[in-house]
Parts: sequence; structure tokens; C-alpha cells
Amino acid sequence: MRSFRIKRTPIDSDKSPTVNPLSQSYAAVSVEQPWLMPERGRGTIVTANGEARKPLRVETAFADLLDLYKDDKPEVAPIQEGTGELDIKIDRGRLAASYYTLKRAHTRDGMRYCIISLNLSTIIFEQAEDAFRSQLALPVLFGLPGLKIGHAWQQLTIAKCDAEMAVEMDYPLGDPIARVKRYLLDERDELIYYADVRYRSDCIQFDMDFKI
Repeated sequence: MRSFRIKRTPIDSDKSPTVNPLSQSYAAVSVEQPWLMPERGRGTIVTANGEARKPLRVETAFADLLDLYKDDKPEVAPIQEGTGELDIKIDRGRLAASYYTLKRAHTRDGMRYCIISLNLSTIIFEQAEDAFRSQLALPVLFGLPGLKIGHAWQQLTIAKCDAEMAVEMDYPLGDPIARVKRYLLDERDELIYYADVRYRSDCIQFDMDFKI
């Protein structure tokens, strides 16, 4: 068996030769290391501390969703923001007169893993503008006094990374992404919260329980 020595300690996000050339160069059947992870379009990447990325679950209960994201940090500087009408169609409820939109990235362990376009009815946004800008939106929303949620749902689809997202998240163009849309209606059936979230495919996992 042949061995080789790396001249310096690899750091997170370093790039390595792909597995096949390494195997051929050193007459190995395979090269397996917990700190090497192949990524389509990027090659073989060195992962921090030899740990593979742990995907986030797409939760179906809001209490679980709030708990899941409690350690995440939204980037305070938005990618885009502004006030206007929401150009979507919904099968339930009705749209508010205007919405405040915040498009920003969420990070975990120093890496952007999703881009979220957050749309809050202007009346709701103005109740806690500073908190919505600097914190995760859902905990702030559920903490508003007197607010009652009438209905909530989400949709999950698989899409491809477009040019805009490839730049915003340093992710290969054309690679698969998970797109999750979340909707919250108040007790008057008005859409007060709409989020369009695009996740890296290596950072999300959707588990479903069967009803028996």
C-alpha cells in the first residue's frame, strides 16, 4: 500500500483532486476520508472538522419549525427590500393591500444555505420593523400580541439553481435546489406572511410519516 503526505493541514472549502485520480495515482481501490466530499461542478471539497453537512429537516409543524431554526442567523444586510403589491395567486384567502419584502440569506456554521424572499403584510411589518429586520421572522411574528393564525401551509418543489442564486449562494449553476413556499393567513383569511425559500440540495431533508 502506498501512502502520501499532505504538506499542510487542509482547511474548510479547500479543493482536492477528485477521487478517481487519487485512486489511480496511489494504486488504491478507493479513497475514503470523512473530510472529503465530492460536489458536482466543484470537485472534491475539504469539509470542516471532517464532518459531513447535516441536512435540515423540512418540518410540518410550526412548533418544530421554530425550534429547528433557533440557532440560525439571518444576514442583517438584505439582498433586496421594498414595499409593494405581491404578485402571486393563492387558492385560499385573500391578499393584503401591500407587503414589505426582505430578501436575505440565512447562514449556519458560517455558510449560506438558503436564500429567502420574505413578504409580510405592511401592517404586520410595521408592528415590529426593527425585530423583523434583525431576527428570524417567524418567532417575531408569533410573538406579536393579539395575532391569531387562521390557516398555514407550505409547498415543496425541486428546481434548478439559476444564475442569480448561483452568485448569491456560491452554488453550482444548474444543480438541484429545494424550493419551499410558506403561507400564513390570519383569522380574517388575509395572507400576512409569504416566504419563498430556496435551499441548497445538500442542506435539506424532507421526512414524511406514513399514516397507517
